[in-house]
Amino acid sequence: MMQQMLLGLGSVAPGYGETAHRYWRLTTGVSGGSNPYNDHMPNSARLGYSTSNSASDITWWKNYTSSNCSDSGTFLGGGAVETYDHGSAIAFTHFFIDSVYDGGIRSISYKVERSDNGISFTEAWRGVMHNQTSGSWPADGSSPGGVSTCGTILAAGERFQAETSPNDGTVWSNNVSLASGSFDQPVSNAFDGYLRTSPRARTGGNAILLTLSCNITVSNFVQVFGEDGYPSNCTVTIDGTTYTSNSAPSHRFEQAGNLTQMTLVNGNVNGRTYLEGMIVDGYLLKDNANGQTGWDMS
Repeated sequence: MMQQMLLGLGSVAPGYGETAHRYWRLTTGVSGGSNPYNDHMPNSARLGYSTSNSASDITWWKNYTSSNCSDSGTFLGGGAVETYDHGSAIAFTHFFIDSVYDGGIRSISYKVERSDNGISFTEAWRGVMHNQTSGSWPADGSSPGGVSTCGTILAAGERFQAETSPNDGTVWSNNVSLASGSFDQPVSNAFDGYLRTSPRARTGGNAILLTLSCNITVSNFVQVFGEDGYPSNCTVTIDGTTYTSNSAPSHRFEQAGNLTQMTLVNGNVNGRTYLEGMIVDGYLLKDNANGQTGWDMS
């Protein structure tokens, strides 16, 4: 078996997830209910889409107030729908907000749809908009994961890179094993439809190797989330080659092929191993979710 250290990441040719469209529609999740994300959207000065994960590529399509933490800004209520006409086709892949609220962590789920005619829309990606400083997903306010802040923030979630979700009804948590011991926080927490810092999967002992055995077709990328704010070591095996990412809280592998295994372990021999979630081609792996995106909005 080949093995490769993955630092700069491989490149994958543009495909399904980079098609260009004129109309883009944002819908927020319904506030309240059981969804832990849907406290409410952070007060924001601007909303924007980008053709990459870089703020330099943002098209700000909604402007409310100046970008200043002393301004009140505004937020979209639960279930709000906003359609943006770019005037010509463009391949947006990410969503940004310009937060003007740092008085506590705020978050709400969202989805983005694309269209060529402004009438018939197809879902492009889902995620969570939030106002926290660290990680690429929202903390729940009582766990690690940064504090609330003002400024330009990349929302969790990005363009689906495959037409078909890897969620095929498999109970992913049943395919996770440990080198020794057991979980003292259930592994199912990592596959419950919410990418968050708590609850999450945690091993009962320190530095226990966790292994997910699977058979998933990857079109573009795999991202694994250990414990936010703390280093872990991760490997993925794709088409028989094992790629390694060390000393980071999350691990992104941009490789196409057949994913057969993922391993994760705490980078500190005195720390437990945590798994908060796993994304494949923009889809969140969720137990028993046949054909679903994995990102719960209800």
